[in-house]
Amino acid sequence: MKVSIILHVLCVTAVIASYDVTMDLDAGLTGTCTCTCVSNKPKDCVEAQRYSNQSGVVMIYPNGDNTPLRVYCDHDTDGGGWLVFQRRQDGSVDFYRDFAEYQNGFGDVEGEFWLGLDTLHALTTLKNQVMRVDMTQWNGTNIFATYSDFSVSDSCNQFKLKYDNMTDGNVARDSLSLANGVTFSTKDEGKVSCATSYHGGWWYGMNCGDSNLNGLYKDSKQWGWDGIFWYSVDRFYSLKGSEMKIRPAS
Repeated sequence: MKVSIILHVLCVTAVIASYDVTMDLDAGLTGTCTCTCVSNKPKDCVEAQRYSNQSGVVMIYPNGDNTPLRVYCDHDTDGGGWLVFQRRQDGSVDFYRDFAEYQNGFGDVEGEFWLGLDTLHALTTLKNQVMRVDMTQWNGTNIFATYSDFSVSDSCNQFKLKYDNMTDGNVARDSLSLANGVTFSTKDEGKVSCATSYHGGWWYGMNCGDSNLNGLYKDSKQWGWDGIFWYSVDRFYSLKGSEMKIRPAS
């Protein structure tokens, strides 16, 4: 007598795999077992959320190969699946850097950091992305804005920022609009005068723009365009913290 059974076993490279086995009760197990494993190498934070819904550091494999990228996934905000590429929170990391450092990235994803323009270009090229900016004022108020079809070009095009529209948020107006279609600048490349005056690296548009999340961290609410500001939030008054993050568009 022959019967078919399904064995559920732990797979080395996945969560669960199913084996189809034909059993001959007179002769024992016979036939060939075929295992198809679901990869445990997530390509982004949305895929990583299938394995853990807890925010934290994750190794992702954006190109689907064996090259890992260490990132911080935010699963607490708006359904989760966000890959954080910038964080300011305490001034522990100097953001007044040269172009090469912004291109390669600096800091640590568990604290203050910039993931890197090369990486940001690669991630926004693979899939259509939504970008979200979360900001905190010194009085504890949380502000956010989201942007559709966000991308950053390659180094040949000076990592130009592009997006379609601001789609959601609790800000009076879009303070990133002057950066849309603008190349990245630092104290040694691009709009050097803006980067120097604003003490950071950013997509400085007309009149240097209305935002500067990579500016000088100030330990209290202070006026000045060299600080971390988002004009529609509190004009040139410095913010307590910020995060910039992306998630594949649904």
